[in-house]
Amino acid sequence: MHSLLLFLIFILISAMLPIATGSATTSSISKPTIPRDRHITFTQVGNEVLIDWLPASGATEYRLIAARQLSGQQPSTLIDQTQVDEFYTLTQSHLTDGISLLLLQACNDVGCTTYQRFGGLFQSALDFYCSNMPSVTPDSKLTNCAAAEGIYPNAAGDQTQNIRNALARLAPQNRALYFPAGRYRVDSNIELQQGYNLIGDSNGLSILDGSHASTTVVIGNSNYYHKINDSEIRNLALENIRIHFYGRKNNIDISGNIFFNTKSSGYQVFVAHNQFEISSNIFLRGREFPGTVFASYRANRLNIHDNYLGDLSSAHVGQANEMLGNHAKLRLARAENLTNRDGSLLVDFQSSYSRGWYTSYSRSLNFHNNYTNSSAGRYLYNPQNQQLDIGRSEAFSHRQYDELIVTENYFSGWPAQLIAGLRFRNASKIYFAANHVDNMRLLTRVYPSSNYFGLGESYFINNYFKNSQIEFWQSFVDSATQTPSIPLFLVHDNCFDHTESVNGAYATWRSINNRQNFKISENNACLPHQPLPYGYFSEISNTEADQLIPSDFQHLLNLNVPLRD
Repeated sequence: MHSLLLFLIFILISAMLPIATGSATTSSISKPTIPRDRHITFTQVGNEVLIDWLPASGATEYRLIAARQLSGQQPSTLIDQTQVDEFYTLTQSHLTDGISLLLLQACNDVGCTTYQRFGGLFQSALDFYCSNMPSVTPDSKLTNCAAAEGIYPNAAGDQTQNIRNALARLAPQNRALYFPAGRYRVDSNIELQQGYNLIGDSNGLSILDGSHASTTVVIGNSNYYHKINDSEIRNLALENIRIHFYGRKNNIDISGNIFFNTKSSGYQVFVAHNQFEISSNIFLRGREFPGTVFASYRANRLNIHDNYLGDLSSAHVGQANEMLGNHAKLRLARAENLTNRDGSLLVDFQSSYSRGWYTSYSRSLNFHNNYTNSSAGRYLYNPQNQQLDIGRSEAFSHRQYDELIVTENYFSGWPAQLIAGLRFRNASKIYFAANHVDNMRLLTRVYPSSNYFGLGESYFINNYFKNSQIEFWQSFVDSATQTPSIPLFLVHDNCFDHTESVNGAYATWRSINNRQNFKISENNACLPHQPLPYGYFSEISNTEADQLIPSDFQHLLNLNVPLRD
C-alpha cells in the first residue's frame, strides 16, 4: 500500500512540474532518448552520494525527485530539482533517515523520459546498486551484491579477476554473486568451482561483456575430475560468452540467460554427464555471429524447457509469448532492449544458427515447451569470407539416447531444400507428443555401428504437422544376422495439415523383419475422411492404437499443441 501511495505521489509531482524549454532554440520533435547501457552511477563520497548520468539525446534539462516515508507517517518530498547539469549530490541530511523512492527524468519541450525509478530504502551508494537483489536465489542460496565486492556496473576496464576473486571468497558459504543491471567487461575465461554461483537482475540486463576478447570467453569447467554440484547461472546477458560443463558436474541450473553476439561458431551452451536444468534462456545469433546453439553428451536427467531460439522480430516474439512461461517471456522482453557495445540496438534477425538442439548418449531427457524458429536460408553468411557458404544441419537432432520425451514444443523455419529439420538416430524410446511442426521433415534413422542398434519403442502421437512428414530409414537391408530393435513405431492421433506435397508417414522397404511393427492409426488427418499418404505402415484402429501407449503416458493424448490455429 505504501509503495502504491508513493508511486501516486510521484506521478502527481511529475504532472505538476512545468514542461521545460531549456536553452534549445528550436522545438524538439520527440522526447529524449535515454542511453541504454549506462543509466545512473552512484559514488559514495564520505557521508554523501554523488549521482551522475550520461546525457540523454535531445534533453534540455533533467528532473530529480526523491521522497521519504517514515514508519507511520505520510510520504514527504525531499528533492524536487530541475537542472541542466548531469550530476547531483545527495547530502547526509537526505540519507540519514533514508530515501524511499528516487526518480530521474530527461526532459525537453515535448515531454520527459524516465532514466530509472528506484524503490526501497536508500542510505548509501550500495543501496541504490543492490536494491533489486533477492535475499535468496530460486534454489535457496543467500546472495552477495557484486558492488559490495567492489565490482561496479559500467566500470572501465576488465573485471574478470575481480569476479574470480569474489566467487572464490563466497564459495565456502555457497553464496551467489549478484550482478546489478549494467555492463561488466570480462576479457578472459572464468573457471567455476564448487560453490560458485552467478545471478543477474531478473527485471533488468546484467551484461557480462566479452565483446573485447578476440575469441569467445568461456564460463564453466571442462576438467572431468572437478566435482561441482548444485550451482546456478541465472538471469545474465552473456555477450560473446559461452557456458561449458564437462565431467563430474551435477544439478546445475542454467536459467533465464540471454546469449548474443557469440563470435565462436561452437555451441553457446554445452553440458555433459549428469543432471542439468536448461530453462527460460534466450539464444540469439545475428548475421555476423553464425554457429550452433546447444549440445549435451551423456547427460542424465536433462530438463530443457521454455527456451527461445529465434529472431527478435515482432512476429517471432509475439508467437513465443503465447506459449512460453512467465520467466522466459520476461527475459525475452529484456532481450528486445539489448544493445551492442557501441550502443546500437541488436537487429531483428537473430536466427543464424547452423544447428539448434543436439544431444548424444543422453538418458531421460525431457524437452518441453520450447520455441525454435529461424528466418535464415539454406546457407548462412560467413563473416570470414563474406560469402553465404555455411551449411545447416538440423534444428533438433538426437542420437543414441535412452528415453527422450518431447512435448508441447514449436518447430519452424527450416528451409525446404534441407532434408531434415528434426532427426532421431539410433535410440531407445521416444515419446513425441503435442508438438507443432511447421514445414519441417521429421526423420528417424538407424545405422548398424551404434551402441543402440534400433529405435526402441517410438511414439509419435497428438502432434500437428503442417506441410511436414515423418520418415524412417535405415542404411542396410534386414537379414537373419542384422536386424535393428524396433518393437513399435506408432503414428497416432496426429493432425497432418498440408497444402504442399510434403505430408504423411513413410518407412523404408529395407525394414523387412520389423515391418509389422510400423503402425499408423486411422485418425491422423486434420479433416474427417481426408486420406493420409503412408508407406510400409500397417493401419490399425484408434482403439488399438490407444491401447499400445503405456499407461504412464496416456496423458500425452490430452496435451495441447502450442500455436495451433
